[in-house]
Parts: sequence; C-alpha cells; structure tokens
Amino acid sequence: MVEHGATGVLSQYEHSTDRLAALQFLLRIKNQDVAFSLPVRWRTLQKVLELQQIRWWEEEDVYRVAWRNIRDGVLAWLILYATEIVDMPQIFLPLP
Repeated sequence: MVEHGATGVLSQYEHSTDRLAALQFLLRIKNQDVAFSLPVRWRTLQKVLELQQIRWWEEEDVYRVAWRNIRDGVLAWLILYATEIVDMPQIFLPLP
C-alpha cells in the first residue's frame, strides 16, 4: 500500500481473538490524509456459505477465505491504479 501512496497502515483486531478485524490505511488525496477501513466480515461470509448449503467450512477457513477476497480485491484495484486506468480516489471513494 505504501508504494501506492498510503501514508499509514493500521491493523485492527477483533475483541477477544487474535484475528484481524480490518485493514485501515491513510491515503493522501488532494493534499489531505483520508482514512479508509476494509473490514473483513467473515461471519457474514459464513452465513452466506450456510445459505448456499456449504457447511463443511471451519471458522478458520472462512476467515482466511474472507481475507483472501479482500487481498485479491485490493490487488486488482491497485493494478488499475498502477496502469493509470483509474485515479486513487476512484477506487476507494464513493461517487459524489
């Protein structure tokens, strides 16, 4: 993230576990540091998998898959930025 302009990165942990709850970072946009948070809602993913009748997943597996999805999404966004297809604000900021 730093090589793409992040000025700070913070890992937030879940209460009472050693699992990461969110990746938080600061990006410099128009001369201002803007805070972003990418929470991993692995329990929500677990519910979705259950609704799809995929029940063999252990909690740790669901947690890792959820984080892998976050990582893959961020990497895809950063590729779009690195190839100048989009600007950084277009990736993380909502439309006005």
